[in-house]
Amino acid sequence: MVGAVIPSAGAQIMAIAIMISTFGCINGMVLAGARAFFAMAKDGLFFRGATSINRAEVPGKALFMQAV
Repeated sequence: MVGAVIPSAGAQIMAIAIMISTFGCINGMVLAGARAFFAMAKDGLFFRGATSINRAEVPGKALFMQAV
């Protein structure tokens, strides 16, 4: 559809839109995954260290565990 409106830049515009969408999805998945580790640790189902929150009120250890 974009290619019909702007034939020369349609592919580039769609590629940029796909990249923005992908990065947004990855951002949400990373942050939600760390919160899941945090909640599991508070319930005693995961490592106790994942319950700590840093001074920015973010579960930093859980983010690190997810990265590993």
